[in-house]
Amino acid sequence: MFYRLANLFTDVPQLKEQVKRRAYLDVILKGIPFQQQATHRYLYTRTFLRAGDYLGLLVRLTVISGLILLAAPF
Repeated sequence: MFYRLANLFTDVPQLKEQVKRRAYLDVILKGIPFQQQATHRYLYTRTFLRAGDYLGLLVRLTVISGLILLAAPF
């Protein structure tokens, strides 16, 4: 648990991140042109979708914030 918390701020050699191909998310990449002008956007998007930490964090925070919005009075 401590290593995961420390890994948010620095590289921890004991934790190895696994990069996986998620073929079902390739639809998102088809919207980005594979050209020199869009190189950074393409690579950052591919890294974001393949690395489990970033995508998982986005999904968790989206669910948590959605629950907070449902519980908050309008």
